[in-house]
Amino acid sequence: MEKTPIQIYSLKDPRQQVQEREYWRTRPAEERVSAVEVLRCQFGKLAPGKGYDSSQRLRRILRIVQ
Repeated sequence: MEKTPIQIYSLKDPRQQVQEREYWRTRPAEERVSAVEVLRCQFGKLAPGKGYDSSQRLRRILRIVQ
């Protein structure tokens, strides 16, 4: 198994953001979309009322103004 070294940064360190941006720019579109889908699913599993609930959507309201 190949061991990849990791780097630990402070959340306020701008180098981390640059490196992450460059990493994701090198990834294929399918992998980026898949990663977003994983994050969306994780967000949906949060406590009720705090996550994404696909069963509750905004109502579409149409008002005709003359």
